[in-house]
Amino acid sequence: MIGIDFTVDLHKKMKNFVKFVENSIEPLPTLDYVVYSSKRMLRIPNSKHGKSGLYKIPISLEELKNNTVEEIKELAKEPRTMVFQPPLKSLDLSNLWNSHIMQYDELNAQVYEEQTFCFSPDKFPVCVEDILNNGWKVDGHRNLATIQLATFFKTIKMPVLQAVELLETWVTRFSKSQGSELRGKLASTRTVTNTIYENSQYVFGCNYIRSVGNAQNKVACTGSMCEFLESNVSDTAEEVDLFSTIKAENVNKLVATDVIVASKRNSPYIVPNKVRYTCWGRDKCTKSHCPLYYKPDGSGEKSIGQDREIIAMLGGTDSMSTQILQNMSGVPRDCKKYDIEVLENINIEEALVTPTLENGEYVLRKVYLLNDLNVEENKHYKLIGRTYAHPKTQEGTILVRQIKSLTDKIDDFKITDEVIESIEKFRNDNSLIEIDKKIDSITDFFECNIMKLAERQELILGLLLTYLSVLRINTPWEQDTRGWINLIILGDTGTGKSTGVEKLQQALNLGQATKAETTGRTGLVYKLEQNAGSWFIMWGLMPRNDRELLWLDECSEIPKETYGEMTETRSSGRVQVNRAVSAETKARVRLILTGNAKFGKQMADYTQAVESLSEMFLKEDIRRFDFGLFLKSNDVNTEMYNEIIEDIESPYDIQDFKHLVLFAWSRKSSQVILSNETVKALQSFSGLMSQEYGNATAIPLVSPSDQKYKLLRMATALAILTGSIDNENVVVLPTHVEYIYSYLRQIYNHSAGLQFFAGKSLDNDRLSTEQCEELKRQIIDSSHVTFSDNKDGTASEAYLELLQYFNTSKIISEKSIDQSTSITGDEAKGIMTVLIRGQCIKQTQFGFHILKLNEIKGNDVASLRQAASEQVQKQKAQQQLQSVVDQLNDVSYNQPDSLAPAAQKTGLTLQTSDWVAKGATQGLFANPKLQQAIFTDDVLNKHHNSEVVDLGNGSSVVVRATEYQAAKQRPISEVTPEIINALKAQQAQQMAASVGQQDLAQLQQGKLKLNFVNPQNVSLLGQSKDIDPMAVRQIFAASAQFPSYTGAVNASGAYVIYQVNSQAVDKTLDQQNQKVVTQLADQYSMMNLNAYVGSLRSQYKVSYKLDRIQNAGDAAQQPPSGN
Repeated sequence: MIGIDFTVDLHKKMKNFVKFVENSIEPLPTLDYVVYSSKRMLRIPNSKHGKSGLYKIPISLEELKNNTVEEIKELAKEPRTMVFQPPLKSLDLSNLWNSHIMQYDELNAQVYEEQTFCFSPDKFPVCVEDILNNGWKVDGHRNLATIQLATFFKTIKMPVLQAVELLETWVTRFSKSQGSELRGKLASTRTVTNTIYENSQYVFGCNYIRSVGNAQNKVACTGSMCEFLESNVSDTAEEVDLFSTIKAENVNKLVATDVIVASKRNSPYIVPNKVRYTCWGRDKCTKSHCPLYYKPDGSGEKSIGQDREIIAMLGGTDSMSTQILQNMSGVPRDCKKYDIEVLENINIEEALVTPTLENGEYVLRKVYLLNDLNVEENKHYKLIGRTYAHPKTQEGTILVRQIKSLTDKIDDFKITDEVIESIEKFRNDNSLIEIDKKIDSITDFFECNIMKLAERQELILGLLLTYLSVLRINTPWEQDTRGWINLIILGDTGTGKSTGVEKLQQALNLGQATKAETTGRTGLVYKLEQNAGSWFIMWGLMPRNDRELLWLDECSEIPKETYGEMTETRSSGRVQVNRAVSAETKARVRLILTGNAKFGKQMADYTQAVESLSEMFLKEDIRRFDFGLFLKSNDVNTEMYNEIIEDIESPYDIQDFKHLVLFAWSRKSSQVILSNETVKALQSFSGLMSQEYGNATAIPLVSPSDQKYKLLRMATALAILTGSIDNENVVVLPTHVEYIYSYLRQIYNHSAGLQFFAGKSLDNDRLSTEQCEELKRQIIDSSHVTFSDNKDGTASEAYLELLQYFNTSKIISEKSIDQSTSITGDEAKGIMTVLIRGQCIKQTQFGFHILKLNEIKGNDVASLRQAASEQVQKQKAQQQLQSVVDQLNDVSYNQPDSLAPAAQKTGLTLQTSDWVAKGATQGLFANPKLQQAIFTDDVLNKHHNSEVVDLGNGSSVVVRATEYQAAKQRPISEVTPEIINALKAQQAQQMAASVGQQDLAQLQQGKLKLNFVNPQNVSLLGQSKDIDPMAVRQIFAASAQFPSYTGAVNASGAYVIYQVNSQAVDKTLDQQNQKVVTQLADQYSMMNLNAYVGSLRSQYKVSYKLDRIQNAGDAAQQPPSGN
């Protein structure tokens, strides 16, 4: 009858068709729409209903008309069979069905865009007015127009009956149909309107209402100047990581992402935000597709602050901005009869952002911040904005319209019941024995359950102390002083230094790691980048990890001069930039540096392991480390490396330690409590360490002026690790200081060997009491001043202590005397005044200077003064040299495309070299540091200036490549002459050696006589400019029956025969030889002791009983007594 095709939504089509039929005739109150569902509309004849027990039966038209509902139910109690007559032709409804289904499909094909409007019931937009007043634009689009008008009426909350009445009037007005055809169109209008009002999926949208027209008959539209268009931006942002923001599926979407602001442009952009377009040629205008055409006054406004095109204006000229505003207007391109007026401007800041450490892999993205969204560098934010392809470069970027400041994990940390429960696990009575037991249990947990490293308790404790160091500490000597720790770990490959840090960092999920081979000074501190004529400061990993921790692996890959550029940052926790732009930011970061020794050396290649520091760092940078660890491959029995370390039962879990770390990181300086006894312990034990190691000035891991601060930082971390916590405060006790003192002595006296250098320096440099007395006598004789002596006529104790401290530190200040000696301020001032009057010390901007007294020769005070003056002049020269190097570094870095500005600034002369080969072995360019600086991508391919290279002889150089040829295989025709010459030279050398050896044999047999010339004395330890070192060894290996003969090939390839006439021992070398023997004996004794201790460690587990060690040490320092 109808000709229905089965589809998955047939029940919906049927329901819609039934509504259409109902709207075509009188309403049917008995019409049941419930049956038009996917489960009810189609049932097999004579199937039984599960609940009612009634059968689905066929009934005739007469039964339907005449029977009651109850009578029909009675018939349905039994199955029934009926034979239907063929349908009458007059009832063929297939055309009506197909026509209606086309409208249904059209209605459901609409795709709705996300737009926000602000409509008024009293005023319609021009597009709606156009269709209502002029009808549908294209034949066949009546249904499309009906859908959009009904959707609009629903949007403005017009009652459905009022909408149906208005639309029926509209259809009647513009339809050419009459009679039954018109009634069908009105029925369809009612059906469409009711369907739209009943379904929430239908919303009003610009694109769809435009589709009612076509290219020849457009629907009126004011485009982006529509006064009812509030925004076309969704308010729901999708949370994604920064890396994913610019994926193709996120373009033009509103996204939210958590970032750290790495850098900002030094000044914001100013661009139009709201503009007015005014047409002054509308009287004769025929451009009905112009958005101003339908504006009553020919004027329209547009807000553009969130449009992609606003990015294209950044960094452009006024004419470029005007062109962009014209393109955005929607006014036909060939129309010039309108004006553009900027009503409102907006600031846009350009910034570079990276993900937060917890939020995705590292990337660097450029974003634009709308309307003075104030952000600070190195702070955490949630950015909300729309992702676009940059109009100029097509790079992915984000136009940010909203920001939310994020509190990081340190700010979020609270002392909860869970945190208190963790802290309780670490509490003890804080005696040395109990601290030692607690540390044993903690290191066992990490050794077995986390790191799987055998016998590395010193390493584990060092890492934990660094992680648990606080940010700031108040002390009696200085308020708000540095609390974070800098740790250096050097060792052989395979000793677990990197593995230990990596596993600890992964377990805690705190701190960041980087490798030195991919990170230079610029990556760690900052670098300047220029973009579109503006300078950016790209802050490095140190400031980006402010208040947290940074692990720098493979630290030996960075030149020591580079570390020197970071010295101030490591100490002060600030990065200051005064170059093309000026800025300052904080970099209070805990540092762990790990690496192998320089130049591929092993720890065993050094006399003492601590020597490896001096090849990697300048003295001042060594002093900045709070302590160091040195791991040797033979520290642990090799068999233990292969053992499987099983997990152990432990009272701790990793969350307990994470609570402790965040507790430490969130402490304020006022929350570290030091008792008077603790302060005395710091002074006492730092004094002991200064006496024991302070003379190792070549490797100043222990510096008398700041050792108590290092002890304090480590003792504070130990207090946290051992649960010495009172509410929110850390209580540092004397036992914590003493334990750290013993821990450091264990390291420095064994694996490091620092005491060897301190002892060596002490023997060479320390002033004896007699020397101090003699110097005092000279000063009195020459300056006519007196000292406050002891009654026995000897120098006062304060005076002797000051002279010893002068000799140790070379340059001192009144503050350092007060901090590092027992001398009171008044005593120090009195003695210093006497020395200045006697012209025996000199005060400069660096402090007070005195020369080391190596030998006393009468009353030669004048020579002391001369030496002091020369020393001061040398220091001034070094200072001036450093100033020039700094200028050279700054200018060559800030202007990397030429060396001319640097030469002009410093007054140095530019020089051009000949070709320089990689791996050169002679001349200036054979210097390994210079080779490393030259053969980099930055210098060779980007043609930038190199970094300033310290050649190690008081000279520094910066280079740039003027021309570069990559290595290539030379053609055989080019190298053939060289090969021939080399072969000839080789053959000639062999022939000369053969003839020479024959003559030597005849000489030794007495068969040949030769005339020897140029007789001279040769020393085995010295050098001779005429005799090759290999020949010297041959000479001393010759027979002692004189005259004897020997021969050797010299540097030029000639074979030379030597006659040896006599041999004698140089007695002046005896004293030097004895010194060498003594030193070697000391070294071998220490090596044997270390080997013995290592052997014991490999067989037995060692725990340090600090109270016994200390008592034994004190006893050893007492003088012997007895009868």
